[in-house]
Amino acid sequence: MIHVERNKTGNISKNRIAFLFIYVMLALVFLVFRLAWVQVINADEYRDRAVRQQKGDVPIEAKRGTIYDRSGKPLAASVMSYNVWVRPQIVKNEYKGAKLDDLSEKIASITGDDKNDILGVLNSDTPLLKMSQYLEKSQLDKLKELQIPSMQVAEASRRSYPMGDFASHLLGSVNSENQGRSGLELEYDKYLSGVAGRWIRSGDVHGDPLTFGSESYFEAEDGLNVVTTIDEVLQHYLETSIKNGFKKYKPENIQAVVMDPKTGDVLAMATVPGFDPNKPSVPVNPEDKKAFSKMSDSERADYLSRLWTNPVVSSLYEPGSTLKTITISAALEEGLTTPDEHFYCNASVKVGDRTISCYNKTAHGNETLQEALANSCNVVMVALGQRLGGERLYKYLNLFGLTEKTGIDLPGEAYPLVPALESVSEVTRANIAFGQGLAVTPIEMCQAVSAIGNEGILLKPRVVKELTDKNGKVVKKFPVEVKKKVLSKSTAQETLAAMELMAQRNGRTVVIPGVRIAAKTGSAEKPINGVYSDKIYGSMVCLAPVEDPKLAIIIMVDSPAPGLFGVTTAGPMIKEFFEKAFPYMGIEPNLTDEERDKLNKTQKSVPAVSGKTIKEAKEILQNAGIDYNIVNDPGDDSVTVKSQHPLPGNKINNTESVYLYID
Repeated sequence: MIHVERNKTGNISKNRIAFLFIYVMLALVFLVFRLAWVQVINADEYRDRAVRQQKGDVPIEAKRGTIYDRSGKPLAASVMSYNVWVRPQIVKNEYKGAKLDDLSEKIASITGDDKNDILGVLNSDTPLLKMSQYLEKSQLDKLKELQIPSMQVAEASRRSYPMGDFASHLLGSVNSENQGRSGLELEYDKYLSGVAGRWIRSGDVHGDPLTFGSESYFEAEDGLNVVTTIDEVLQHYLETSIKNGFKKYKPENIQAVVMDPKTGDVLAMATVPGFDPNKPSVPVNPEDKKAFSKMSDSERADYLSRLWTNPVVSSLYEPGSTLKTITISAALEEGLTTPDEHFYCNASVKVGDRTISCYNKTAHGNETLQEALANSCNVVMVALGQRLGGERLYKYLNLFGLTEKTGIDLPGEAYPLVPALESVSEVTRANIAFGQGLAVTPIEMCQAVSAIGNEGILLKPRVVKELTDKNGKVVKKFPVEVKKKVLSKSTAQETLAAMELMAQRNGRTVVIPGVRIAAKTGSAEKPINGVYSDKIYGSMVCLAPVEDPKLAIIIMVDSPAPGLFGVTTAGPMIKEFFEKAFPYMGIEPNLTDEERDKLNKTQKSVPAVSGKTIKEAKEILQNAGIDYNIVNDPGDDSVTVKSQHPLPGNKINNTESVYLYID
């Protein structure tokens, strides 16, 4: 029995040994197979992994070029900052679980980044990742105190706009990668951006440099500087003027542009509301900021897209009566009328099956051509349009650049909407003759009016005049570009004279004693969803001084408060701009002693009525012999006047009024 038991025990031991032997052999076969798989079949992949781990390839950002105004003042510049890179796998090896979460929170508190974004970087499987960008020196010093393993630092340039929302739509902004997103930053991105460099170095598993490792540094090539035609002072004056108007007239937006009619240079371009390109994704207005926080991602994207778009070149509006300057010019140039020809207006005219009225439905009676423009008479414009006929009317729309883009060096310019000649009715042609039934951009209208101020020569608007390198050497010039001859010099002068009469008679809100100003106002019904609404586009175009135009300006007010028009909104803003711009540009009023004495006698000092009731304000102004207009009159004289224009202490003429604002 004992012998049998021993045999059974021996057999069991042999079986165990055999099983263990088979298991070891299988493991060896697997290891041999795995080794062959790594070293032979997938050798290239693992070799690449090793190289990626040992090689640190950190981009070196190029310094983005500076954007200057015409006199060399920086409008957008790049300042030194730092980008921080890490090797996530190495960080995870030292910080696990809650420790990694705690590290992410500490990093975020220093850099201002979102904690979850930092945590996402540190949890990544990518060998080398950018963790934070555009840090200041103080932030970098605090970050170094955390002693984050494998951290690498590279110098970078961060875009800075020293004047905040100044010229924001014109300058545009850059994205998180320092690439142009809108405005000049986008249009000239290929020049501004430069060429990035690279820092390639060999390191161990912790990212520390190897003793015999190689290192290559390819220096970045800085971007070129952009020198604009913008005059920083005039830009400031224009922005101040329309911001004041935005508060007073409560429109949806205001768009404005100032050009030199002799060169096509854009001297100033502004829109309100604007945005701060230093923080382009944060609305400036507190109410908009609150509404923005409640928007969905898609709603925010739409909002920001609209906010960043420059409406001066991208938004269409119906020019209204400002287009009458083109109609008169065309008729004069074609010899179909003269400045002294007499017309008769009985308040309306029949065209086809429609009756077209003058804007105020009041008969102007007997009037010359110049007086017709001064009176903004639709009846005379329809008559001139009929004399021109469809082909000649469209010929001049084309000559003045109102059927195509201007080609200005800004992104997103819109095509004008002008119905095809072959498809328009007689009524539509009549409407076009006085500025309805077509839509243009403010820059197109300013370009057209500038031709009248430039002896009939149409120039292409430009915003940039040259590119320079980091030493200030001019690399590329953008010359003045003549498009075409639109009018004869005599026709341009005759049109200017008619516009000057308009300013003296019905555009008094823009008049400045001693300076000859040519102007035309416009108030066109605003279409909403294809139907004309009770909202308007109020605008005015001006050229000054008439004897040698140095400024062409248009201000377009989109949907001002009810009861306000181009003459009562754009006019005062243009005057406010002119009052500051003329002395700055050396345009002195030409007053004789007699005119100066007369002006002093006829001008009256505006008293302070803000904070008074309407009843009290009326009495004060009546006693001072000053006319007044109550905007949105509530019909209750006990209501308080919130603000007034002009402000107390300003001088006004007998023909001017003080506007009282209740809201």
